[in-house]
Amino acid sequence: MTALSAAALLSGAVAPGVHRGAPVPSVDVLAAEVGAAGWTVRRLPEAGVRDGAAFLAACGRALDFPHWYGQNWDALADCLRDLTWLPGPGVALLWPDADALAEADPPAWRLALEVFAAAAGTRVTIARPPLHLLVL
Repeated sequence: MTALSAAALLSGAVAPGVHRGAPVPSVDVLAAEVGAAGWTVRRLPEAGVRDGAAFLAACGRALDFPHWYGQNWDALADCLRDLTWLPGPGVALLWPDADALAEADPPAWRLALEVFAAAAGTRVTIARPPLHLLVL
């Protein structure tokens, strides 16, 4: 598998969506390079999130979701499709501790990936800045 670089994200060579298992030279370097280009870069979620409810709450905190965020899967999808409160020409979300949720709550893990992938696709359709979730 080809390494996922900041240049590939920024140029559009990599389609928006969920990227699982793509090697990156350095998570910190990737985040710095993408952030330097003006993109919003966030890490999802905090270490040790082990169930769907904690994941939903962590996403709200990491992405500065509005006060009306309902901390459920539909609300997550709605917020991810919007994200107008985040600045820049794109959003890159880094999820370095994804294994914790995958091991502890496989249904929530699968649903999280589905929601992020669908939101990234919808954002393309409605001409919003690209959304990338890098599952590291």
